[in-house]
Amino acid sequence: MYSFFTKNFLPISLLLILFIGVILVLPGIFKNTDIRKRAANTNANFQIYPVHETFQTGETKNFQVKTTFSDSTSSQSIDYLKMTISFPLDYFKVPDNNYAAVSFNGQKNLDRIFRVDGPIVSNQTGKIIVELAAATPGSGPQTDSAITFASFNLTALKDSPTSLPITVEINQIVDSNSEVLFTTSTPASVQIGAVVPTVSPTPLPTGINCDRSLGDANCDGVIDAGDFDIWVREFSGEITTTRADFNSSGKIDLVDLEVWRRNTSAY
Repeated sequence: MYSFFTKNFLPISLLLILFIGVILVLPGIFKNTDIRKRAANTNANFQIYPVHETFQTGETKNFQVKTTFSDSTSSQSIDYLKMTISFPLDYFKVPDNNYAAVSFNGQKNLDRIFRVDGPIVSNQTGKIIVELAAATPGSGPQTDSAITFASFNLTALKDSPTSLPITVEINQIVDSNSEVLFTTSTPASVQIGAVVPTVSPTPLPTGINCDRSLGDANCDGVIDAGDFDIWVREFSGEITTTRADFNSSGKIDLVDLEVWRRNTSAY
């Protein structure tokens, strides 16, 4: 009888247990797969604020790395982040004894600090490497709102001829489902010193018999502020023409200014 039971009913019981187990486990598998699929589609956009900034030489200003998320899930949070902030080493430095801030009052953030480069390292490499993690899995900041991950100061060393980039590169960002997120980043554009526009000399009018001896540098028939502007730019060396050489001495000097002053209608 035992042999009959073992032969006929035990296999059926095992199949029934296996079937029930599959029914119970499958929803969890599908749910977890769906969460991971959606997490993998989440995009984290990192941006340095302010996006546009102007410095004077010797001035120190603050920047922040802010992140917004798209296509995130309602329960998704960040567990790990490593990023590299880069700045032009010839034009900026991190102030002495000044470390990037990675903890902010009133905002839940990544509490475990693995690495934050200080001034000595950053001023040798032109980079601030930041590596953070949540204190426990799932305890990091939620992705349903913008997050400020770091704040740092830079001091301008000298005037720049053009705008300079300050960039952030995301080495890796991982969410609470252990998924690596897609990332994009937007640099800041900064200028040190005043932006001096390139000024082209005013072309001479054609078909006019021009007499500059009275101070009409641009030959428009009127001795006014426009002629004075040409004298200033030629006298300072900003432009190399000699239209303000009113006394034909071969040089631009104060005598030419006096010629213009005596004949101008500007005042």
